[in-house]
Formats: sequence, structure tokens, C-alpha cells
Amino acid sequence: MRKLLKIICLTLVFLFLLNTLPATAGSTQSDSGKMVLKIGVVTAVVVGAVCLIRSAIINGKAEKLYRQGESLAAAGDWAEAVQAYTEAWEVNSKYKDVAAKLAAAKEQAGAMFLRLGNEAWAEEKLETAEAYYRQALQYIPASAEARQQLNALSQELAMVYYRRGLSYESLNRWPEALQEYEKAYLLAPQKLEVVDHYQRANAEVNKDLPLTPVLFFLTHTA
Repeated sequence: MRKLLKIICLTLVFLFLLNTLPATAGSTQSDSGKMVLKIGVVTAVVVGAVCLIRSAIINGKAEKLYRQGESLAAAGDWAEAVQAYTEAWEVNSKYKDVAAKLAAAKEQAGAMFLRLGNEAWAEEKLETAEAYYRQALQYIPASAEARQQLNALSQELAMVYYRRGLSYESLNRWPEALQEYEKAYLLAPQKLEVVDHYQRANAEVNKDLPLTPVLFFLTHTA
């Protein structure tokens, strides 16, 4: 669009300069005026044709993406349908009802991931369920149900990580314990037992770190 505006501006400047220049020795003022008129008509036709061609190209691309979205939506592939509708909207936000189709596809995609999250939770696939709920919120961020499910699941998942940490701690595998406690802490920082074991594991893993610079100095200066 900017290139088209530049062409129009340059054409208008050219016409203005041409109209202000004196006629040549072999030309009359009438001939000069006719020439300017002809150039103006030709320019208008060219600019109009460029606009029509550009519009046709944009609408053609939008139509292709719109149809892809329709096909994907009909197949129930809502995530991909959202992607296609989004690309169509970015090409031409006013093409048909693409904005409404995009909004509807987002709602369907969010509902799909919410359902998948519930199914995964019922099968005790907690980490998978968490991923689904987070995907649902990407499409329907205002969904109270998806957020409530994620919050409730996070508390349960935090205890899963906490128990894993306890298992590693009982084997004195502090680095692995710290990783699990940290995941539990990020999900449930209000649980005192989680905080306590997280701090303990962190202290165990990092207790020898202050000696590291000394050992490095002694090793490399001997």
C-alpha cells in the first residue's frame, strides 16, 4: 500500500511540474493541456488497475487460508483451524466473516483442550493434563473453568513432585531431590513442608560451592 501511495504522489508531482512548464516552440497551450489530460487519464487507469490487482491478490490469499480454516474446522482440528483463520485475518481482516470464524475456532479449540485435560486428569496423567489446561487458556484466557481446573491440578501435581523429592532425598540424591522440590515449590509456594524441604535440598546441593573458587585457584596456581 505504501508503494502505491508513493507512485500516486510521484505521478501527481510529475503532472504538476508538467503543467507548470512553458510549452515548447512547436506546441500550443492547447496541445500542452491535452497532453496533461491524457497523461492524467492514463495514470488514473494504471493506478486503478494496480489497486484492483493488489486487492485481487490479497483476497485470493485470504480466500485460500479461509477455506483451509473451514476444512480444518469441519475435521475438528481446531488448533490448526485457528492458525489458518489467524493467517487469513492478518492478510485481510475484513474478508467475509473471518473475524467471527476465528473467534469461534478459538472457543472450540479451548473447549477441546479443556476436555482433553479433564480426560488426562481422570487417567492420572497429571503432567499431560496440566499441559492441556495451559493450552486451553491460550485460546480462551477468560475461561474460569480452565483456570480453576489448572489451579486445582497444580496443588495435586505439587504433591506428586514433593513425594518424588522425598524419595530422592531418602537416597541422598540431592540434585534430583532439589529439582522435584523446586517444581513443587513453584506450584505450591504456600505449603510449608514443600518450602522446608526445598530449602534443605538447596542447602545440601550448594553447601560446597563457596570452596569452588579456592580449589580452582589452588589447582591453577600450583
